[in-house]
Amino acid sequence: MGPYAGFIAALIGGLIGMFLAPAAFPLGIIDVFLCSALLGLCWGWAACGNRKECVVAFTAWWIAWLIIANIYPYIWPGPAAGYTPAVEPQYALSWYYSYVGFILYLIIGRTKVHEWTKSPRRSVQLLGFFLLCYIAWSCWQVPWKVPYIAILYYPNWMIIADNFLGLAVYGVPMLVIETVISALIVTGLRKSKMLVVPRSCVGEIE
Repeated sequence: MGPYAGFIAALIGGLIGMFLAPAAFPLGIIDVFLCSALLGLCWGWAACGNRKECVVAFTAWWIAWLIIANIYPYIWPGPAAGYTPAVEPQYALSWYYSYVGFILYLIIGRTKVHEWTKSPRRSVQLLGFFLLCYIAWSCWQVPWKVPYIAILYYPNWMIIADNFLGLAVYGVPMLVIETVISALIVTGLRKSKMLVVPRSCVGEIE
């Protein structure tokens, strides 16, 4: 599936999950979009390689959300709306992992990373999948967090701490699991000789 089909599939999966375990979705449909549908979209874009339409959409989306995250809601509407004021430059710097992911995407994410996922050397292949997952994860974290910040009025210091510690505490373990699963699935699809849908994400990393 491409990024948009992935978005729809993840949205459907999230809706099913919401009805099966409603306690895990306290904000209802908002949680479905943020925790499920956006995953399919960001990972789909990251897996599209150098396809122009994906690069343009992914880049514009990422830049827009980084700008939003640095302004909303702590700078604007800020304390006037009941939010704690932003502690700068700590808050802007706390999104470091997303800046790094964006730079990696522009430099090697569209080309080299996809070549590495096809390497016969398992270590290189795993590195490729890890970087692919990191790029997608570091983008998804921004639109995932900002709405919760706005809705739940998290204090600025809490988000600064979460941003600085999140990569090590829950980011890397999540990425390692995703890397292993991605490598196993794609390797299995390659060995199965199944027909790959043209221009799909699997087709791109093939």
